[in-house]
Amino acid sequence: MTISRRSKRESWQSRTRKGRGGGKEWIITSLPEDVRAAITLHQASSNTPALPAQDVVIPDWAHQVGMARFRLVSEWRQFVGKSKSTKGRATKAFLLGINAGQMLTKEHEILGDVSDKTLYRWDKKLRDNAEDYRILCDRRGKWSKGGKKGLGQLGLEAEKVFLGCWLTPNKPSIALAYETMKGIFAKREIKLPSYRSVVRFARRFDEDHHDLVVLKQEGEKALKDKVGPYIARNDKLLSVGDVLFCDGKVLNFQCIHPTTGKPFRPTLICWYDWRSRMPVGWEIMPSENTIAISSALHMAIGSLAQYPRCVYIDNGKAFRAKYFSAVDADFEGLNGLYARLGIAVQYSRPYEARTKIVERFFRTFDSQCERLLPSYVGNCIDNKPAWMKRNEKYHEATHNEWVPTLREASEIFRLYVWWYGQQAHDELGGQRPLDVLHAGLGDGVDLTELDRHFLFRQKIHPKRCGFTIGNVRFESDALYGLNKPLMAMYRWSDMAEVYLHTLDGERIGTARPVEALHPLARMFGDELDLLKVQEANKRQRQLKSATMKIVKAFDAEVGESGLQSLPWMKQESVPLKAIPKPKAIQDEPAMDEAEKERLEALQAKVRHLPSSTMEIPDFFASELEKYEWCFEQAVKNGHELPGEYQSFMIAYEASKEYETATGARFDQLRQFYRQQTIAR
Repeated sequence: MTISRRSKRESWQSRTRKGRGGGKEWIITSLPEDVRAAITLHQASSNTPALPAQDVVIPDWAHQVGMARFRLVSEWRQFVGKSKSTKGRATKAFLLGINAGQMLTKEHEILGDVSDKTLYRWDKKLRDNAEDYRILCDRRGKWSKGGKKGLGQLGLEAEKVFLGCWLTPNKPSIALAYETMKGIFAKREIKLPSYRSVVRFARRFDEDHHDLVVLKQEGEKALKDKVGPYIARNDKLLSVGDVLFCDGKVLNFQCIHPTTGKPFRPTLICWYDWRSRMPVGWEIMPSENTIAISSALHMAIGSLAQYPRCVYIDNGKAFRAKYFSAVDADFEGLNGLYARLGIAVQYSRPYEARTKIVERFFRTFDSQCERLLPSYVGNCIDNKPAWMKRNEKYHEATHNEWVPTLREASEIFRLYVWWYGQQAHDELGGQRPLDVLHAGLGDGVDLTELDRHFLFRQKIHPKRCGFTIGNVRFESDALYGLNKPLMAMYRWSDMAEVYLHTLDGERIGTARPVEALHPLARMFGDELDLLKVQEANKRQRQLKSATMKIVKAFDAEVGESGLQSLPWMKQESVPLKAIPKPKAIQDEPAMDEAEKERLEALQAKVRHLPSSTMEIPDFFASELEKYEWCFEQAVKNGHELPGEYQSFMIAYEASKEYETATGARFDQLRQFYRQQTIAR
């Protein structure tokens, strides 16, 4: 009314306003100066929203609210247009269905209950902005003005104090850092920001500077593993056997120690083919050592039927042993195993498990197999089972106390690998690892040559026809008279023979363990002990006799020493004294033919005496291992096998594996043992 009276009094120019409510619209140019200034000031301070700029990215949450409001207004317009009642009644009916959750339920979950005034306001905003839905988006924050929310209203000094308390290697929580910050601000008598403001600042700082937060709190390795990019490698370019990964893992379940008989956690050594994602060789031993690694590699080469082109191995001490990687320019025999087999070697960087895909297989084995065993102890302190915790009497009473042996653990792992190889693998495009492995197997390897490469090598300096390896003394007649370093080649699994070579690679003989004899065999020993002593004495006499023949031939060839011609070496002749005549040597009593035949039979029995009794193992890790045991007992030691083992040997010799891979080796060994028997 005040505006109407003043407009009439001052004759403001106006026109009739169209639309609901009527009234007048005054022309701004005809208004007094103070009125126009007041209108301009009001418009400048008005919160009337405007459309965001075209280059502004609307956040997802704001976009979701805007689309829900736009859908609601559009459906309301259609509902009112089709309704035969008034607009007000139609609007009330529409909102009743919306707020009751019977219509547009998804939009109602986002917006909640809506009033008719709110609906009219949204409708007006759309009409005033050319039906652009962006005008209905949630305008909270600074995104609508082209910016994003700041890091909080802490102030520069407060931000420095908080970051100094929060970004430390001890990784304190935000709450603990805030408590520390509170004490610092109280001492400085500075106004402390609220906890919520500090939390918002910390979260937004982590969003924009995540690399700095990780580096300060967790270190460089975490920065590389969690923040830095990684190199994607296309393993489809490889073939089966091109690259083998190898690493050791302490198993997460207990086994019976073979020496102490107490439960302990053994170590798994696994060779893993990159292309097929399949374990091809493994060994479970009490600790990670050179013998376990070489045994697992021997199995891997046999499984692949070819030599790998490259091995990607760990940096552990056992993996870097001279047996694997030594290279000596002077003595070819001292080259490492990888050099002898023609395998390239790549060592992984320390503390970078992401470079070894076998680590991923270890985690799969833990989740799919190890957790199912009763002796599972967990992969960390926080993850140990309930029966191992204190005061868990129920779980301790109901716990299955079965603990496998090392052989049983090896059989469990073998069965798991067989099952694992038949499961579809995502990295192989849904193929099964076992199918990929079988499709890429090689043409086979010479097992005899392979065994020779895997022999351990040690430089020795023999003395008195013998040397010592592993606290065991070995002797050989081939060492008699030699006084130079040699190369001993052997396998730890069978120390019955040690092969002797010169440093140039020439084979000179075989050494065997020395058996300690009875100290008083003639007085307290039996006939077998006495014969062994006689054989040892006979061997010494034969070696000495051979040397005497050589020295006599040498003296005859060289003649008298030149030293005898020196003046001071001459001596005056002295008359010989009477030398008493020695007593006549009594001949030994003649031995009758029956006694001689009995002694000869006993000597033959000593020569053919088996080195050990036949002990049948509890079970075998594979058919090849079972056949090797049967072959050694029947062919090498001459034992008579039970009927089931004889049938097994016949069946295995008719298999494809024997025909294509292992048969050549056993045929050579059978011929070798036959020649030894004939020589005896």
